[in-house]
Amino acid sequence: MITHPERVTQNKAVQLLHDVLDYRYLGNLADTENSNIRVDDLRRFLIDKQNCTEAMADEAIMHLREAAQCSLYKDLYNKGLEVYRLLRYGVSVSQGYNDVNKTVHFINWDDSSQNDFAVAEEVTVRRVTEDLHHRRPDMVVYVNGIALVVLELKRMSV
Repeated sequence: MITHPERVTQNKAVQLLHDVLDYRYLGNLADTENSNIRVDDLRRFLIDKQNCTEAMADEAIMHLREAAQCSLYKDLYNKGLEVYRLLRYGVSVSQGYNDVNKTVHFINWDDSSQNDFAVAEEVTVRRVTEDLHHRRPDMVVYVNGIALVVLELKRMSV
């Protein structure tokens, strides 16, 4: 349950990202299935902005999803490093039989205007770990469908 002061702050933050910085507003995602990668958004970016075929985009997404899957806390550092490398340097994917592989980048680091920025509120993430508790951060910022920023708003007294 969001208290009034937190709601006001959250509304202002969403308004800033949407109205001033022109992020797409994805809405309140409390009642939908969510994950750290919005596959359809990422696939669209890879095809439209990185000139990938559907097969290349799917292969790149598969590599990123495998890297981002972490079931044990002790694996978190290495998984984070692997995801960082993929996000920063891209992934090599097949362009087809007998063709040279292509490096596909998930984020355009050279021209940020080519990226798709989006914000969502109350993003429920269902957990399949030992505690089975769901998580619901107040706000999530996505870049090309990849959750990169998670915001949890709290009163100063909390």
